[in-house]
Formats: sequence, structure tokens, C-alpha cells
Amino acid sequence: MKNYIIKCLLIIGLGNLLSCTSNETIYNCNGIEIKRIDTPGKSRFYYYAGDSLITGLIYSRYSGINDGFDGYLEFRGEGKVQILVGDGYFISEDVDSTLFSYKYISTIDVPRVDSVTCIISFPIEKEIRNLENKKSGVSITYN
Repeated sequence: MKNYIIKCLLIIGLGNLLSCTSNETIYNCNGIEIKRIDTPGKSRFYYYAGDSLITGLIYSRYSGINDGFDGYLEFRGEGKVQILVGDGYFISEDVDSTLFSYKYISTIDVPRVDSVTCIISFPIEKEIRNLENKKSGVSITYN
């Protein structure tokens, strides 16, 4: 019985350790890079111009089994990038909103996936599945 309890505790501990890992995704278009880092309950988006991180970030918070976010990442030209939020809770923190911003959209304002627009979602598997048959010009690297 004692060995059984120890095995159960090890399995629970390993599950908790695995859930604390982070995933990194890089979106790149026209020399502008958005780096996304997912950790439990939070996805952070950082803006890079070349190798330089522009101060501030935009992040999404979520919790629960069926929670997350859905939206689009739109590279608008002249170095401007906007997150178009369809579903989820987003916050900006010390970000230069002339370069990097977010706004909520309704279902009638959904953009087309094209040379400067891609789908973003959490969980990341949903994003990958939704982009499968779409032709986006945004380069995406999943790590």
C-alpha cells in the first residue's frame, strides 16, 4: 500500500512539473518578429524589430479546461502589428501602441488569412489545426 501511494504521488508530481513548462512561438513578417511565450494560464507577446526588443508586451490570461483565446495577428506595414481578438482576455503593459496593439473584433470583422495575417489561438494545437489549409505569408516557428 505504501508503494502504491508513493507511485501516485510521483505521477501527480510529474504531471504538475510537465504543466509548468513553457512553449515559444515566433511569428515573422517583413522583418518584424512577434515572440509568443506560453506558460500555464498566460500567453505573452513581445515585439522585435530586427534583433531589438521593443519595450512592453501584450498578454492573455486564461484558466480552466476550456479556456484560452482566439484571434489574428496582423502585420499592417510600416512596422505596425495588431492582435485582433475574437475571444479571450488581453492586456497590454508598457507597450508602444503606435507599433504594437490589440483590439477586440466581432464575427463580422474577421479578417482573411493572407500574406500579412495569421490565426493565433491557445491551445497552440488549435492554432496549428486552424492554419492547416490556410495560406498565410506570416512565417511561424513552433518550439
